Amino acid sequence: MTNQKFQRQGNDIYTSVTIPFTEAILGTKVTVKTLSKTVSLSVPAGTQPGAILRLNGQGLAVTGTSGDLFVEIKVTLPKTLTDQQRKKIAGWE
Repeated sequence: MTNQKFQRQGNDIYTSVTIPFTEAILGTKVTVKTLSKTVSLSVPAGTQPGAILRLNGQGLAVTGTSGDLFVEIKVTLPKTLTDQQRKKIAGWE
């Protein structure tokens, strides 16, 4: 993940991370920067592109109330496949 950007809505913060499609299918842990630290976020197996995961209390703290950090999961697909990879994927149908 590079150049992670943040958007604010009230006390909540929004960002995104990009993972390969294999990690979206199998599940993974990703490193996410919050406003104050770096945390590990579990991405469950079968996560769909565009899914939004929440990190409670990791948003902006204003007047004693902390918002949440919402992380959109973006998924990359390979541009090319080997013949072996193509056969394996075709076997899923």
